[in-house]
Amino acid sequence: MDFINSEVYKKIFAFHSSASAKIVARESGWLEFKEQFNWASKDKYAKSMVAFANNKGGYIVFGVKDKPRELVGLQSNNFETTDEAKITAYLNDVFSPEIVFEKFIVEVRSKNIGVLHTHQAKYKPVVCSKNDNDLKESDIFYRYNARSERIKYPELKLLLDEIKTEERKSW
Repeated sequence: MDFINSEVYKKIFAFHSSASAKIVARESGWLEFKEQFNWASKDKYAKSMVAFANNKGGYIVFGVKDKPRELVGLQSNNFETTDEAKITAYLNDVFSPEIVFEKFIVEVRSKNIGVLHTHQAKYKPVVCSKNDNDLKESDIFYRYNARSERIKYPELKLLLDEIKTEERKSW
């Protein structure tokens, strides 16, 4: 995917004309901003990633201050030096089935920005398989408008109904 020329990129990195570093986009059901990347917060990032996977997919963008939404750029190389295999190993250790994601860095207005793009899960729900800080075994997270939370009954029923429908189609 050519992220820099995509509509998603244009939505995320649209700026207010009055303030050059202020971003128009808000956190949403598919977008979350983080000022910095720190591997010690991996459980929080994983919670957002699994919530995106259980919904329609989404993006965690590192290097954007949330309040106000301002482009600050990555202040260290922590994101760049964290290997995708390490992230994958952690996600596979804590969740099942697999969470598919892409990790990349883009330059926006001369600042490096880290992006984790989580794809919608093919097989839902993705469930937490062991405890790790904020993550508890058997938790199912879902992305609600600008929040990653434990799934509520209506969304869980919808996921299970989708599974039933797909199963019937295959018959």
